Amino acid sequence: AEEALTLQRELDALKRVLVEQRLEMEEATRVRVSEAEAAGQAVASALEGRLEVLGGRLAAAEAERDRSVEQGRKAQREQSEGYTAWERERQQLLNRLDAAEADGREQLA
Repeated sequence: AEEALTLQRELDALKRVLVEQRLEMEEATRVRVSEAEAAGQAVASALEGRLEVLGGRLAAAEAERDRSVEQGRKAQREQSEGYTAWERERQQLLNRLDAAEADGREQLA
């Protein structure tokens, strides 16, 4: 009977050790999960910050592109208008030259 009681005590002691080890393992797992979650949050925050920076750069680049396109269109318009004015002036000079030639022929005749 005493041997059975001793065995029961040893069994109870082993059970306590197993329970304690299981609790320690669960706590260690919780700590690792918590650390992993914190690290994940840090990475996510860093990525969000980087994404905001890149988004700002993209918006600035798009705005610069739009300004450049508008400047190109304006320059093309001005060039076209300048050519039209030059062509109009050239035509007026040709008309005056034709009129002067006609006047000269009339005076000679």
